Amino acid sequence: MPARPILSHPIRFAGLPYSARLVVWSTRKWAELVKTGPRDLDHLQQAYRFARAADALPVLDGFLTVLIIAYEARLEIRNVGEAMLSADEARLVDLIASLQASAMPRAADLLDAWLPPAGHPAVLQQGRRFARLLAMAGHFLPSVEPATAGTETKRIG
Repeated sequence: MPARPILSHPIRFAGLPYSARLVVWSTRKWAELVKTGPRDLDHLQQAYRFARAADALPVLDGFLTVLIIAYEARLEIRNVGEAMLSADEARLVDLIASLQASAMPRAADLLDAWLPPAGHPAVLQQGRRFARLLAMAGHFLPSVEPATAGTETKRIG
């Protein structure tokens, strides 16, 4: 099991640029809907429509579903309205930012804290689609640089 990621510094939700807040908020909202039963994505769909990225929501749903299924532990996704980001939420923002920048070694390092390399392809396929759709709508995510256990791990193969 990979080590849990840690943050090198606290990250405030309100301090993030809009694009990163959209991703974190929608991830939190998605997780809330998963916990409460049937998923009514109308509220999320409306938010993505307003952000000019309506096509990105179904891809986010697929991306998070694949990530949750592939990950052997539980992602720390906080409740909507929480002021601070969890390390997993920061890692998610960094992953999307890395995919938008085509920084595949960085994306692989970020995924290593969640998944063995064999689990990367399915997550990366969905993640790249989500990152591209956000970028096409003008939403570029910044790296929030969490300190991560496992980033220094040597990759075999």
